Amino acid sequence: MRIAEQLHAYASAMQVNYARCMTRNDIVAAELCRAKGIASAMELFFLLKREYPPYYKWTYRALTELDDEGAFSDKIRELAELKINPDAWIGTRYLPNRQNYKDRIVSLSEEIASLLEEQLAETKLIRIRGRYLETYVNDILPKR
Repeated sequence: MRIAEQLHAYASAMQVNYARCMTRNDIVAAELCRAKGIASAMELFFLLKREYPPYYKWTYRALTELDDEGAFSDKIRELAELKINPDAWIGTRYLPNRQNYKDRIVSLSEEIASLLEEQLAETKLIRIRGRYLETYVNDILPKR
């Protein structure tokens, strides 16, 4: 259940709402989306490794220790350190099926989604069908 919740949280924050906020130049809301997305991605990483995520202020440090190869934690750090680039959104309309890869935050969030998707597949929770993480929520929720 927690995995499904965090998949939804990441998808809505980073794969939908960040772009919506940026197309209307709402930088504060976009930053909130990014913060929520980072928190959800880190929690997902822990859950998929069958580890309990620590208190939020220690999560990144624990992530760097749990992430043996460092690829995931490096992307999280880069996402946290990037400056928002409003210029990448000039003249851009929000289109739900089209990503604005001129914004490094968007491309990096998709790279993180891809890594999470691979982890989900490795744990046999999903079969990979695409990078939009929301599509996997129903696969993970218990069937009734």
